[in-house]
Amino acid sequence: MHRLLITGAVLLIAVHASAPSAIAGTAQILEQECHKQLKMGDAACACIGERAEDQLNEQQQALVVALVTKDQATSGAARNTMSVEEMTEAGKFMQEAPTACASQ
Repeated sequence: MHRLLITGAVLLIAVHASAPSAIAGTAQILEQECHKQLKMGDAACACIGERAEDQLNEQQQALVVALVTKDQATSGAARNTMSVEEMTEAGKFMQEAPTACASQ
């Protein structure tokens, strides 16, 4: 029983420790994809990355990153854990952020 509790605690710590690092890379990934896919300048792409981190929760960030990198497995998994409202907000972000940041 004691080993089970220790194993569970270690797994929780590992999952918790890995989650912020994945989300912390959101801005960088979106900036890279912005340059590749949208052909926008440095300031505009930085704006998109910063807005994602400021305006979206972790699940929404994961979904947006998965969608722009065409990671179907991750986007499917993210959709399964998100509300319709969260998915709508993420989609709205993807539609509006490039236009809002284009003048940067």
